[in-house]
Amino acid sequence: MALCPSTLDRNISASFFIITLFFVSCKQQEPVPTDSGRVLAIVGDQSLYDKDIRHLIHPNTKNQDSVSLATAFIDQWLRDQLMTREAAKYFSSDDEIDRLVEDYQAKLLKFNLEEKILNERYDTLVSDDELVAFYEQMKEQFILKENLFRCMYVKIEKGTQGLKDFNSNWKKDDLGSIRSFAGAFASESHIDTTQWKPWTELDGWYSKWSTSRVKQKIKQRQIDSEYEYFLKIVDSVDKGAFSPLEYIRPQLYRMFLHKRKQEIIEDYKQELYEKALNNNILKIS
Repeated sequence: MALCPSTLDRNISASFFIITLFFVSCKQQEPVPTDSGRVLAIVGDQSLYDKDIRHLIHPNTKNQDSVSLATAFIDQWLRDQLMTREAAKYFSSDDEIDRLVEDYQAKLLKFNLEEKILNERYDTLVSDDELVAFYEQMKEQFILKENLFRCMYVKIEKGTQGLKDFNSNWKKDDLGSIRSFAGAFASESHIDTTQWKPWTELDGWYSKWSTSRVKQKIKQRQIDSEYEYFLKIVDSVDKGAFSPLEYIRPQLYRMFLHKRKQEIIEDYKQELYEKALNNNILKIS
């Protein structure tokens, strides 16, 4: 919606009037009219004019809201100016400030260029072969601090209809029947045998597993007053060994992409360097 100049001016005038009362009531210097407009606030040799807050006030804004917006803006401006004055005490040299500005500009330009290059060349697709090769390079950084295992686990309430048949299918490793029954009747289950889990989760499921059967990866069935527990350890890795790739796959993937970004930027830098040498833009004495 287009702004109505007359309405906007009335809002600004009303806001300015109330802000003036605010300044007077706070025993601060009253805003002063100048050739550049009305001065709302002064810090040293810096002035804030009414035209500087014009963008805050819209035609349909209530006077009270306009004053709140303007007052908050003025307060923030005063604090920012004081920070700038304080910083000038420590960086008073024009040469030093110029150096800081140039350094910031160079970093900003470099950052924007790198973003442009990555947008053009960066690909987040990582093949299994690439990840496996990267894992072989990096696996010594991933030494396990706890034992891991892969398993099938099912917890079923005693007396559940079909439990006898489930036990039979469990013994036969009938995965389809196990998955179907667990999905329908199990209180808890973990059927994904590809997922590695920390050994401490076993105690969270049930605290009285047969340790010897667990270590030998022998199926076991345990019963308490309420439930029957079924466990089959498919594989395990001991503390101190290299972490399995699948256990650290998300972290490894992020590391690989970070490495790829670095390589893209370094390759681009080398291209620029060689191009500059060939075009006599730079010389090494």
